[in-house]
Amino acid sequence: MFAKRYWSVHIMLGVIVAILVSISAVAAHHQESEGGKKKSGRALQFERWDADGNALLNVAEMLAMVTAQRDSGKGRWKAEWTPELQAKGRLKKRDVDGDGALSIEEFMAKVTW
Repeated sequence: MFAKRYWSVHIMLGVIVAILVSISAVAAHHQESEGGKKKSGRALQFERWDADGNALLNVAEMLAMVTAQRDSGKGRWKAEWTPELQAKGRLKKRDVDGDGALSIEEFMAKVTW
């Protein structure tokens, strides 16, 4: 009877260790696929607003982002700063290559206003 319990517990511990090793391997692979870096808040914001997933923010996606920012009540907004003007202005200021959309690099770059 003792031998049965011993082997049952031993097998269960082996299964638990195998599961933990598998989870650790998946987490390591995920971290490698992400370049081993934790994404910043701005990078996550970029991904959130890239609706079509093409790694570029176009004017419509920028407009959605600016509108959400304005509607959240965060920041200072003057009456003449419409979301449309803000989106176009931000795009124009950051669009270094002139393709009409922002890459992650353009979005993340520091800008002086």
